[in-house]
Amino acid sequence: MTKPYKTIIVDDHPIIAEGLQMLFSKSDDVEIVRSFNTGEALLNYEHLGKADVVLLDVFLPDINGIDLCLKIKKKPS
Repeated sequence: MTKPYKTIIVDDHPIIAEGLQMLFSKSDDVEIVRSFNTGEALLNYEHLGKADVVLLDVFLPDINGIDLCLKIKKKPS
């Protein structure tokens, strides 16, 4: 059996984040470890480097999702 992908959701719309969590809760391949509604909250998460996947909204209230993706890539693990 393979380990599930440790996944983080970043979306400022609660209904989307909750829907994704419900959808993936039925999967053995994906484990939702955290959910955030701002880019700043994600960048402050100390275990970000342990995530396998980040499901990232492009339009967040505090930062553009593309710029946030670049910051995630530059952040040390």
